[in-house]
Amino acid sequence: MKTNPTTFRVNLRRGTVKGWRGFVWMLKIILPVSLVTFLLDVSGLIHRMDGLFEPLMGVLRLPAMAALPMIIGLLTGIYGAIAAMAVLPFTSSQMTLLAVFLLIAHNLIQEGVVQHRSGCSAWTATAVRLLAAVLTVVVTGWFLDPDPVRQGTALRPTAAAAGFWPALEGWAVGMAWISLKILFIITALMVLMELLNAYRLIDRLLRMIQPCMGLLGLDRDLGMLWLTATVFGIAYGGAVIVEEVDRRQIDPEKLKALHFSIGVNHAVVEDPALFLPLGVHPFWLWIPRLIVAIAFVHAYRMWRWLRRTGARRRGVGVALAVMVLFAASLGRASEIPDRSHAFSPGERLTFVLKWTVIPAGEAVLEVLPQEQMAGQDVYHFVLTARSNAFVDAFYTVRDRIDAWADTKMQRSLLYRKKQHEGSTRRDITVSFDWEAMHAQYVNHGDARDPIPITAGTFDPLAIFYWSRAVDLSVGSPIQRPVTDGKKHVVGFAHVVDRARITVPAGTFDTFLIEPDLTHVGGVFEKSRDAKIQLWVTSDHRRLPVKLKSKVVVGSFSGELVSMTGAAAPATAAQ
Repeated sequence: MKTNPTTFRVNLRRGTVKGWRGFVWMLKIILPVSLVTFLLDVSGLIHRMDGLFEPLMGVLRLPAMAALPMIIGLLTGIYGAIAAMAVLPFTSSQMTLLAVFLLIAHNLIQEGVVQHRSGCSAWTATAVRLLAAVLTVVVTGWFLDPDPVRQGTALRPTAAAAGFWPALEGWAVGMAWISLKILFIITALMVLMELLNAYRLIDRLLRMIQPCMGLLGLDRDLGMLWLTATVFGIAYGGAVIVEEVDRRQIDPEKLKALHFSIGVNHAVVEDPALFLPLGVHPFWLWIPRLIVAIAFVHAYRMWRWLRRTGARRRGVGVALAVMVLFAASLGRASEIPDRSHAFSPGERLTFVLKWTVIPAGEAVLEVLPQEQMAGQDVYHFVLTARSNAFVDAFYTVRDRIDAWADTKMQRSLLYRKKQHEGSTRRDITVSFDWEAMHAQYVNHGDARDPIPITAGTFDPLAIFYWSRAVDLSVGSPIQRPVTDGKKHVVGFAHVVDRARITVPAGTFDTFLIEPDLTHVGGVFEKSRDAKIQLWVTSDHRRLPVKLKSKVVVGSFSGELVSMTGAAAPATAAQ
């Protein structure tokens, strides 16, 4: 792109003028607020309120006097808060915690109105920002060591200790120095924005960030709205946001997710930079609230999905369902004659389950000792899943599936599933009558009519162990009849690739298998681009080492973290 010197000079001058005007406007806020804060400090009035604010500020690891800049920032904006912070004798750590809080929660009235006008209740938007601010400060406080003295920008130890006139002089000098720093920062930012607009770099930036919208938990079509708020802020970008929302038909849930994101993380160019003259490290100004914004949006999407579906398979339950559904999709290819070498009693495989990048729980696959059933030896397989403490706070999962199959692995004999997911409780038994060639589903004693089955039919768990004895090659199809007692289908899958992957349990040479989801309902049926992928080792045991699904609420995955009692060593580099 060629740079026109005239265009550059014009926009440099325009940005400088805007920077000066913005600085003068800011001084009209900063100087009066700073002077009032100075007078409150020197008179001792601010410290008489310590008892009122001390309990709340203590939770945030801040002194009681931090309530003043905090309240000013909540009601007005960043500028007034900075003015108050510059006068009071905070340590550098306390400055950082205040900056983190105020970057998320400031100017709540005006910005709340903008968010309300553009699709998110002002009360909801404000509550989310306050909650995010408090949580972020609490977590940030764990990483910051106590700092007994404020460094760099303190105007004096305390105003009262120096005497009024010397303290006033110190205030004036200190505010002049900070004002010069702010003038430089604002002017540089305004010039930068003018140049970005002049050379149409905003459009390029928008194209660059669109692929990252999924990580943020946002729809790619909302890229322009997100960029507007992220660069210009909610107050300054409010007109654009409101106009765009009025013009387009945007799904309310997607719009609310956007508001949660930009409510926590907006004006990332100007607002954080204003705290630099106060000595706050750039990392704390930019990184924490970005992370919190991503976490809040993904948590909201999960919560909305859990409420909307009232589904059988949620959170960790979805990951459990993915494992079972994948097994149900596997089937006949060329088979290894001796199945006993694929697995043996005592084998235990442990997986960590994740929703996107968030750990959600654990799943365990086990082969228990052989048993007797109706006079014949049988295998007993178990799959358990449980959510971790974090997910338990929202949605508890405690599931167990038991399956019994003949030791020749030719058919299923019995299937049981105890399901505890949130408020859902199921106690399912599927019995197989091979003389009558039917299977019957019973839940809490309520029996359905038997359904016909074909020879060689497996339940959703036993078929997984059957499939481990299938001889695989890239491009080979796999199919086998399977039933959950309510529906009898032929599961179908393809081996699509061979790859070497690394999981917590080690590095493995694997086959990648993808099933056909035609007969799979629930959340997979509602997801336009739903996909399930399974990586199994290329050795003769076909150990499952990684599983991944893509559904409407994001991606779920399971990775092998440990294995014990395996029949033979797999090709793994630990």
